[in-house]
Amino acid sequence: MIKEIDYDIIIVGGGPAGTTSAYYSALNGAKVILFERHLCIGNPVRCAEGVSRRGLEEFFNPDELQGINRVNKLQIFAPSGAFVTIKTDEVGYIINRKVFDFNLAKRASEKGVKIITRANVIDLINRNGKIEGVKVVHLGKEYDIYGKIIIGADGIESRVGKLSGLRKSFKLDEIDSCVQATIYSKEIDNDICRVYFGHDIAPGGYAWIFPRGDNTANAGLGISGVASKKQAPVDYLRKFLERSFSEYSVLAIIGGGVPCAKVLKELVIDNVILVGDAAHQTNPLTGGGIINAMRAGKIAGEIAATAIKENDCSEKFLRKYETEWKKLYGNRHSALYRLKKSVYSISDDVLNRIAYSMNRLSEEERTLANTFKIALKEKPKLVLDALKIFSGV
Repeated sequence: MIKEIDYDIIIVGGGPAGTTSAYYSALNGAKVILFERHLCIGNPVRCAEGVSRRGLEEFFNPDELQGINRVNKLQIFAPSGAFVTIKTDEVGYIINRKVFDFNLAKRASEKGVKIITRANVIDLINRNGKIEGVKVVHLGKEYDIYGKIIIGADGIESRVGKLSGLRKSFKLDEIDSCVQATIYSKEIDNDICRVYFGHDIAPGGYAWIFPRGDNTANAGLGISGVASKKQAPVDYLRKFLERSFSEYSVLAIIGGGVPCAKVLKELVIDNVILVGDAAHQTNPLTGGGIINAMRAGKIAGEIAATAIKENDCSEKFLRKYETEWKKLYGNRHSALYRLKKSVYSISDDVLNRIAYSMNRLSEEERTLANTFKIALKEKPKLVLDALKIFSGV
């Protein structure tokens, strides 16, 4: 039941962006409520669950997290079936999003955040041109909840973004259609992430097999919005699984859209902030969004709490969040978007030649940076983007 109706900050959405925003808002003294429309935090899972150790270390000690599988190898497959084992010192993890998201929510609750699930925000309360709260339906009853700041962390189809006017409609080439199966197979290598390219496999995107441990894996693919109009992603997935495994069982299957676009031009207005997928802060090249969402949530939570303390929830003040995000991550995001536009238009013949060229290099030279350098050798500006990204500049 919802008993109190007045809060400093209302957060819509209980994914990593929302719970991280909630945690840092409350950590800095704000009174916070978070609404999640689904039955429980962390469900349904809508991502491949892959994160880097470096990203996790910004928030946690990865060695203390439960329900994660460590991977230390990456193989990239060309359309011909040839593959390159990439030399990398980066350690990756396949996390269990149900456990991970639950723990993020628990951490926020421990700081005093009120979390309500099965709570569907249906409208914003707008009085005299000022957004002052949300209308939410919980267990069949409608409530008016008031807050000085609304943080929209409600995903790709953000209702907060739409109702506030911050989110516009997607173009078809700015959203990937994704589908993923959690599978069991004795053929799964538990410490190797595999990525597959090819227009017959995943046109305008890529396929993946990310091991979860104990012979289970997330096997899925993302294709361009344009390609999804010609053939359903699940049909591509069925073919991919059949060519990748002789025997397997499907334990679960999910699907959805992933924004692979530029970050929204405007992330704030008076009393409203957008974070995570709602703000298009997903990595446009890979579709990965967990760490980016948490980074945005941390900045948004801190700025929102400061706005409450200073009694200034204006667009001008909240724009500090937008400025900080762009200063820390904006150039990288723009470079990744430019790379995406080129990489996913490469023909299968060229992809096969790239694999051949990479395998002629020594094992030490088979890096992601060199892969992009070969792929984009006729586009020197994009090569520079790739080198900056993979050197951490």
